[in-house]
Amino acid sequence: MLKKNLAAESLRGIACFIVLLSHLSLTFYPQLHNHFQQANFPSSNILYKIHNSPFCFFISGLGAVYVFFILSGFVLTASNSSNYDPKSKMINSILKRYPRLAIPALGSCLIAFIIFKISVDLSLTTTWFHDLIPNKTTFFGSIYSSLISPFIYAESSYNVVLWTMKNELIGSIAIFILIYFKSTFQLKKYYIFLLLFLLISLSISKVFFLGMFSFILGHFLYKIKNINAYLATFLLIVGLYFIGFHKTSTSYHYIYSAMNYSKKTYDYTIFLGALFICISTLKSTFFSNLLSIRPLVKLGELSFSIYLIHLFILYIIGIPIMNFIYNFYNISFYFSAFISSSSTIIFTILVSFIFHKYIDVFSIKISNTFSNFIIKSVKE
Repeated sequence: MLKKNLAAESLRGIACFIVLLSHLSLTFYPQLHNHFQQANFPSSNILYKIHNSPFCFFISGLGAVYVFFILSGFVLTASNSSNYDPKSKMINSILKRYPRLAIPALGSCLIAFIIFKISVDLSLTTTWFHDLIPNKTTFFGSIYSSLISPFIYAESSYNVVLWTMKNELIGSIAIFILIYFKSTFQLKKYYIFLLLFLLISLSISKVFFLGMFSFILGHFLYKIKNINAYLATFLLIVGLYFIGFHKTSTSYHYIYSAMNYSKKTYDYTIFLGALFICISTLKSTFFSNLLSIRPLVKLGELSFSIYLIHLFILYIIGIPIMNFIYNFYNISFYFSAFISSSSTIIFTILVSFIFHKYIDVFSIKISNTFSNFIIKSVKE
């Protein structure tokens, strides 16, 4: 594997970890995001100051998701850019993509079906987390919420993070088609398809368009030349600053006011920050080498599994630990939340090894088998 692909794997792992931190903070430390209050949450001056600082990139779940999408466009372009039988390559890649995404999604929702039948006291969590838990779970509901609704409606009542599956599936297919046109030197079709794809995406919704545009940018990012370390450092600093955007933070007031207090400021600022981060890390030899270390690469390998299961670990392990420590040992709310969050992180990583080995890797084998079977059947 090339150095830059190792860096991409590591960056994916870091982005996944940021999603985990984002959800933990939304569950126990809501002040970090927008200083909203709940009756059962104490106020913290430290959290208030962090919220108003320019250093909230470590809890930017949306920024991490845009990084995911850009990385997908980048990595899929890198792994499929071959002039050897491009048509077969495109068909094979398209056939594999749905089962590759759907099988882990199904595994996660079957876990949700079982885990959410266990009653857990959520009184020490935010309404944000309350709303993630389905009132009733059924086996067929878990099937629908994993194999159908995420890929058509970008939603899942059993595992909210599956909203990204629609973007991943459609964005991936678009990349495969673009690579085919480029590899066969059909440049007119390449640019017409690219334009139509972006226009149709924009007509659907702003959020969907930014997701699809992220894939396209990742596709083009693979081809551009590396930049020097100074420019990369500048882009990284600006990118980290941008993805920490909150409209209620004093550190971002001038951006919000310059955009005439538009609701779009949040998405556009964070999107731009994610792009800068990807450019600075993937197109800089210095940062690529820095990221290409074994622990981060391993985190990247586990990232899809961590992404899919972390909310279940929080529900079944993290929150009961929070309840036990806070209620029986009279420890402060925030320290109890810290112990709970740390436990959630540790157990999520440990369980992700199992999920990765028996479900994620299995999905790769099944998707390859499925694709080969379909292609062989058509040829016969």
